[in-house]
Amino acid sequence: VMESIHSYERLLQCYKSSSTHGPADAANVLYILGKLSVRAKQFHAALDYFDEELTMTKSVVGHTHLAISKILHESARVADAGMMDYPRAVRYYQEALQVETRVYQQSKQENGTSLLQDAKAQMGETKQCLGKLHFKMGDFTKAMKTTLAVDK
Repeated sequence: VMESIHSYERLLQCYKSSSTHGPADAANVLYILGKLSVRAKQFHAALDYFDEELTMTKSVVGHTHLAISKILHESARVADAGMMDYPRAVRYYQEALQVETRVYQQSKQENGTSLLQDAKAQMGETKQCLGKLHFKMGDFTKAMKTTLAVDK
């Protein structure tokens, strides 16, 4: 795994200094580096890669896009399962839920049926993840309220 990480780090440097490869290409490499770092149990490095991917992805798609939510989910999973840092995982999921809610509301106004359904499904998954984290932290009432929250 470490050899792969080093290879992708070199590729990332090439992409960052290339005029033919943009932030989207670099973001894809950062995602792979994050996943490889998780496999190598280098959780802090994984979060660093995902954070950098998040910044690059925002520069490409903006702040209201489900791609942002998916990156935040990756970071939350690392904080939760890898680091057992439940409060940090909650913060990532809460940020993801804010993004998903904005996408949902925007899609509702624009009558974007497919995106509306995707956003609603992602919101449901995020609420379940938040509920599980609250349960792990011993806040059973908040776990139930979060998991069973009704969409507006």
